[in-house]
Amino acid sequence: MTLYRLWDIIIVATATIAALKIPLQLVLEPSLWADMAFLDLAIVLVFTLDILINFFRPVTVKGRQITEKRARANHYLKGWFIIDLLAAFPFQIIFGLPIFQLLRLLKLARVAKLVHSRRRRPVQYSTIFRLSTFFFWLGLITHWLSCGWLELTSTSAVTGASGSYLRALYWCVTTLTAVGYGDITPSTNAQTIYAMFVMVLGVGMYGYVIGNVANLLANLDMARAHYLSNMERLSTFLKYRNIPVG
Repeated sequence: MTLYRLWDIIIVATATIAALKIPLQLVLEPSLWADMAFLDLAIVLVFTLDILINFFRPVTVKGRQITEKRARANHYLKGWFIIDLLAAFPFQIIFGLPIFQLLRLLKLARVAKLVHSRRRRPVQYSTIFRLSTFFFWLGLITHWLSCGWLELTSTSAVTGASGSYLRALYWCVTTLTAVGYGDITPSTNAQTIYAMFVMVLGVGMYGYVIGNVANLLANLDMARAHYLSNMERLSTFLKYRNIPVG
């Protein structure tokens, strides 16, 4: 089981690299990624190996572990096989269209499943784990939105590809956090519509952060939170009964 957990970590890391690399690769010049073709090959190999491993991996259904090989294979074929196959299939090599690489992002559904199954177990430092998971997805969404803005704008010859992405990331962060300094503004209809979409998304995300992250931070020290709650109840009771303190 330890080896399977280690493999899950490898899958999460590979899927994260793909989720960061592929959208950025689509909006930047392909020549900038010519020297990183080995990374695409490595992602394909890892995802393909994952399919083979899942055919033999132990499966638990409704609290009962499936040990028969054919039953495990049938369970996988009826479940995650299609998604894993689409994520691993080398569409770009066969058809020559980079847009097909976005299918590799389907592997993030597997990451979400792994994270969800991990959260359902009694995990030490579960609050920190939930907080880390939130910032993981927030980072990915911010990166994707930055790539979208970069696609709608032209890469500056002065700042280069890295500078243009940094400015797109800066715009995205300021817009999502409802700061919006106004030094980078939309100049086309497409940019205006995209900016409004990110603003609406930022409002919802801001409310989620205030409502949930604050609660997570408050529960980092459960013992102290429980103590303060009891002291507050005791103080309220003393005031209600007019009992002098001390």
